[in-house]
Amino acid sequence: MHTSQHETKLGHEDDDPAYVPTFRPKAKPLRGARVGAILLALTFGSPAIACDSGHWIEEVSSNGAIVVLEDGSVWSIASGDQSDTSLWLPTTDVTVCEDKLINTEDGEVAEAQRLR
Repeated sequence: MHTSQHETKLGHEDDDPAYVPTFRPKAKPLRGARVGAILLALTFGSPAIACDSGHWIEEVSSNGAIVVLEDGSVWSIASGDQSDTSLWLPTTDVTVCEDKLINTEDGEVAEAQRLR
């Protein structure tokens, strides 16, 4: 069977007419891998940074300007990150790295200052 440069031959090398090639997209990188890379960068970028995982959001208020975690800590979010944190939901898992809150579910990082 002859194919021109504009035709695509369907079938296998064995000329099986029922064979149809399938397209399989590459897998998306895992969110956990992205979060892990962020945590490594934060941890090893500065030797004094301590990260504390295992937190979750209790409440987000003031259009993302204030985030309250399950331990009662209250965080003021930098204005440039409030559009992201305003979308964070209660029970979202968070890692705290000194002046950053990291949404471990989607990898978003927000600069934050602990108020109490």
